[in-house]
Amino acid sequence: MASRRSHHWPSCLPTNPPVDRTTTNAWEDPDFLSSVRATGRRKLIICALWTEICMAFPTLDAMREGYEVYPVVDAIGGTSIEAHRAGVERVVQAGAKPTSWVALSGRAATRLGPSGNSAGSRPDRSHRTAAQGGMT
Repeated sequence: MASRRSHHWPSCLPTNPPVDRTTTNAWEDPDFLSSVRATGRRKLIICALWTEICMAFPTLDAMREGYEVYPVVDAIGGTSIEAHRAGVERVVQAGAKPTSWVALSGRAATRLGPSGNSAGSRPDRSHRTAAQGGMT
């Protein structure tokens, strides 16, 4: 069962190969950092093994460089409940924007829509009147 799970995410993200790294702070890994920078994106969604280390350290480093970081707090675990809570509080105080996997999934579904691309995700309501919820 574990081997089937390990192949799930790569198949969902075929254009984003996994980055093999050995540090606890991904932001200190040159391959990881160059991969993030190559995307050109300034908003990062982060999950990790340990909240207080693997999530907190790269989150703080990324925010120092001007990235907006969204830790998925229920997809991370601390070494204890207190450690998880402290790790989340630390990055939130620094400006991170916590989210949950459900909120993230819901946002992705509304942005991508049934076709799987953002182009058709939001219906054009510009023809509607203001009373119908359209643009004025």
